[in-house]
Amino acid sequence: MRARLLVAGMALAFVSMALFLERFAPAEGSFFARLLGAEIVHLIAHSLLYGTLAVALCRWWFTPAAFEGTRRARALRALGAAACFVAIAGAQELTQALARGRLPGSEELFDLLVDGTAACVGLIVWS
Repeated sequence: MRARLLVAGMALAFVSMALFLERFAPAEGSFFARLLGAEIVHLIAHSLLYGTLAVALCRWWFTPAAFEGTRRARALRALGAAACFVAIAGAQELTQALARGRLPGSEELFDLLVDGTAACVGLIVWS
């Protein structure tokens, strides 16, 4: 139950943070704007956030009892967890793109690839 609430809270936080940062961007040239504009900070933030999301999804979808199920049931759980991850990451990127007044493009695709890589690292940590 806690993991499910954690995932829901993270999803809400990711989407609202994306909207907030797009609508209320820090003043141009400020330390915070330079910090957020640095690509390495962007990559680290995505990696930490979405790696943590992957761990939370695993804790939700793969309880100890889930491993006693059939192989098909475990595969369906894995697909469910992956669908949740893609929905949350996609919603965050879509929110960002629409707040900028455009459709998602290559920048959002790159962010989704970084998110997917972070999820893989999160799965390794979880396992």
